[in-house]
Amino acid sequence: MRQRLSLKWGGAGPSGQAPGLHQAPGRDAICAVPLSVRVAAAMATTIRTGAETYARDIMLPRLVPVGPTEIGDETPAGRLALIERLAKALRGERARGLAGHWTYSLNRHIGLVQALAAERTALGKLVRPARWAPSKAAAGTMPGAVGMTGRHPPTPTKV
Repeated sequence: MRQRLSLKWGGAGPSGQAPGLHQAPGRDAICAVPLSVRVAAAMATTIRTGAETYARDIMLPRLVPVGPTEIGDETPAGRLALIERLAKALRGERARGLAGHWTYSLNRHIGLVQALAAERTALGKLVRPARWAPSKAAAGTMPGAVGMTGRHPPTPTKV
């Protein structure tokens, strides 16, 4: 039986030779996890790292047709319009994938998901501080504000 060595498992090897080298987990340990779980974890990692290293000016023109003004527009309205375009392109790519169309590209699909995640995160950082900051109206202490009940105050009627 051939032994596989791996640097990523850390610790001293079984013979104490080189620190950081020892036998990787056996095939039984790897196969104990269902393939669908391993694939989902790999895809989540790929999407997360791609979204973290997202370079808007490089990746965006390769995914959707945008001009330099749209790439440079980092306002909340500009980002929201771009998110809508990315979501529409992603719906189209998913439809092509489900239909088994010959133009479907897994790389483009992953890139669209990464770009969409990165743009949503950037929009959340722009909008959340102003939009979600606690205020008197949100706390329900202002007259006529919607409180925790979610009900609006009754509208006055003319007599």
